Amino acid sequence: MKKYLQHELPQSGFSADYDANPKSFESFEWYLNAVEVDNGLELKCHYDTGLFDDATAESGLRARCHLP
Repeated sequence: MKKYLQHELPQSGFSADYDANPKSFESFEWYLNAVEVDNGLELKCHYDTGLFDDATAESGLRARCHLP
């Protein structure tokens, strides 16, 4: 998903911002959503907490996204 900057959208007299919809339930065990923001990406990871704890999810993200 691309997050548009204010000057990239045709509008007059108002401003807008948006975000990915929060999820309450997952149909996948592991799901990653990437949103383009400025000159980078905002990553949102959703996972089954019955299968993964926070440390495992963070470790998986770092490995898959090549983060330090």
